[in-house]
Amino acid sequence: MKTLILIVTLAAGVQGAMAQAPCGPGWKPQSVAARERIDAVQNETLEVEALYWAYRVAILRDITYEALVSASKNWLMSEEPKTRLLSMVRRHLDNGTARELTPEERQRYQAGLRKVRQMSKGAKAPKASLVEAKADETTCSIFELEARYWAWAVNTAKTVSMQQLSVDSRRWPGSMEVNTALMGKVRQLVSSGVTPPLSADETARKAAAKKALRDEIEAIKARP
Repeated sequence: MKTLILIVTLAAGVQGAMAQAPCGPGWKPQSVAARERIDAVQNETLEVEALYWAYRVAILRDITYEALVSASKNWLMSEEPKTRLLSMVRRHLDNGTARELTPEERQRYQAGLRKVRQMSKGAKAPKASLVEAKADETTCSIFELEARYWAWAVNTAKTVSMQQLSVDSRRWPGSMEVNTALMGKVRQLVSSGVTPPLSADETARKAAAKKALRDEIEAIKARP
């Protein structure tokens, strides 16, 4: 019985580790997971924050709605909750429902703000997180092809050394977790000595995925 429990426990541990492995089921880059946690907190206080800004725009008049929209471009907030927040502020302004927060609402708003600021320390801005997530998504979709290509480049074509590739990988757009996993796979293939070139079809698939990623990154950077 004890042996059975041990086996089940070990199996669960292995399954949990696999779920956390880069490119594995349910895995997310740390920056994306952090951004989702921040968004969850902000979503909880979105209504009182909308009232806060509507009050400042319509009653205090120390900021205009246009200035608020402009300032929001620098907020550490993802696009979806930010769009919802600005829409809610606009609705309060249009409906004439702007008012000062109650003491309880102000307490909720300030508590949420403190929590977000604490969680945001060291967090990547939404655009940077999105670029990283897109890069990881692409790398994971062609993980084996990418690893085989670089192993061939190092071991067969000798167009780059393993040392130089390690240095270059630090500038790749994906997360450290995925890039480290990819470099680990490259080293494994190089050590095996079996590093044939990609086929023409594989090369085309890899190139198409890379081009799509470059286009997505440019589109993200071009967003206001």
